[in-house]
Amino acid sequence: MKVKRYIVNAVPDALPMIRSELGVDAVILGTKVIRVGGFLGMFSKKKMEVIAAVESAGSARP
Repeated sequence: MKVKRYIVNAVPDALPMIRSELGVDAVILGTKVIRVGGFLGMFSKKKMEVIAAVESAGSARP
């Protein structure tokens, strides 16, 4: 299984990146709001962390 993490402004922004890198069979495992940047917790921006995965062709079980 190949798992990848994306940091984007909104979940719909991540979908084209997931499809291009992992393929159309990829699934989103989870999302989380995170804060990025800033100084001592101030002036930070809200972003979305999206975890996506796709099953590897060699590890599929019958």
